[in-house]
Amino acid sequence: MTGSGTDPLKPSAPEQPPPPSTRRGRYGRRCSVAAGACGALALAACVGATAVWRGRRTAALGDSLFGTAVVCGVVAALCGVLLVARPWAATARRVWLTSVACTFVCLVAMVVCWSVILRDEGRGRAAGSIVRDERSTRDYLSRAMPGGRDPTVIPTGVYVESIEFTSSNNVAVSGYVWQRYPPDTPKDLTRGVVFPEADQSYPEDRDIAYERTAADGTKTTGWYFSATFRQRFDYRTYPLDRQNVWLRMWQPDFDKDAVLVPDFSSYPPWIDKDLLGTDPQLVSGEWHPMYTAYSYARYAYPSSFGLKPYAGPVSYPDLYFNMVYERNYTGAVVGNLVPVALIALVVFASLFVTSRDQKFELFGSNTFAVMAFLVTMLLVVVVDHNEIRSVSADGSVMYMEYVFFGLYLLLLLVTANGVLIALDRPGEILTKQGNLPAKALYWPLLAVIVLVATVAVFFGVGW
Repeated sequence: MTGSGTDPLKPSAPEQPPPPSTRRGRYGRRCSVAAGACGALALAACVGATAVWRGRRTAALGDSLFGTAVVCGVVAALCGVLLVARPWAATARRVWLTSVACTFVCLVAMVVCWSVILRDEGRGRAAGSIVRDERSTRDYLSRAMPGGRDPTVIPTGVYVESIEFTSSNNVAVSGYVWQRYPPDTPKDLTRGVVFPEADQSYPEDRDIAYERTAADGTKTTGWYFSATFRQRFDYRTYPLDRQNVWLRMWQPDFDKDAVLVPDFSSYPPWIDKDLLGTDPQLVSGEWHPMYTAYSYARYAYPSSFGLKPYAGPVSYPDLYFNMVYERNYTGAVVGNLVPVALIALVVFASLFVTSRDQKFELFGSNTFAVMAFLVTMLLVVVVDHNEIRSVSADGSVMYMEYVFFGLYLLLLLVTANGVLIALDRPGEILTKQGNLPAKALYWPLLAVIVLVATVAVFFGVGW
């Protein structure tokens, strides 16, 4: 039987797959939806974290909420870049636009972080509780001294004439220290000041510079000191670090009930109290003075120092003279980061000759030549890194080192990229459009590494 109808027993033709343009369109829409959703969530988290942080009214530095707001804001901005540039279209123009925009977003976030860091007043805090005048000193001692005790008060002052950082943990300080003894000062009380951290601690090691007796019987004795103080400095935020050079002062007689107090009356009242006690012409090298301050700190010493049988920790307020200095980061940036940036540029340029293009062979540029070049660059980076490591003596990882860690990772990835291309293993993934994926990811990856390190070190996010 014949007819114009279709034979039901005849197999149907196989379904044709959608054309490539349709598949790319579906993939692009999915990527757009994913980027939009991630960007919206990140933006909402950024706004929420910022609102909570502002409500707490805390300093940005060291606050994980502020760091979280920065991270979420960057993620939202990167998602916006992906939505606008649409790199999944796989055209060279869109891929490069995405690369440049992502790097720019990270750099802007870095500028914001650095501006917050440099304006923060909380870094380099003085030891203990700061006292600004005689009233605040009395208030502190009334709370800190055991009840029922009436100690002898010895006004003590410091005037620093020079300061020099001689090593990672040593600082040389010279100047004058004086004390005023009222007429009712016990005769058996030893005169002088002990600097526990100095190589010349006791007043016997110093020459008396002057002695005066006022009409009311108050005797003033001044000593000139020049000593090296060994202190523990924190270099984890180098080159944006601030250091507190403090002079801890003790009364020589542990068994005498005496306490040192700042001699505020010996400083001119018209001088800014944030810079009292230092020579205006003081030369401090790469360090800029931020402020000076007297302070008290209590420590529980686990010893009776042989004066009596040990009955418990001895706690007494110690007087400090604090000098907070900020490093001039310009010299460190120019001397260390500029060479590293040039090396990063040269390594990036090597990606343009890591290909199977025969025209590079004419100039003697092949994969193995590029690998030899990368090894040379690695040696240069290691030498510069070791020079940075000499700044710190406690083994802690410094902020600037994360730039070197990022460069180490890039050198490793660029080397692996060249090896894979030489072995013809990656197919079109790396060789597409002249090694475009590796070139486009280079700078955003380095910028993200440095930004993450900045947020982690200064704002404590995730670490």
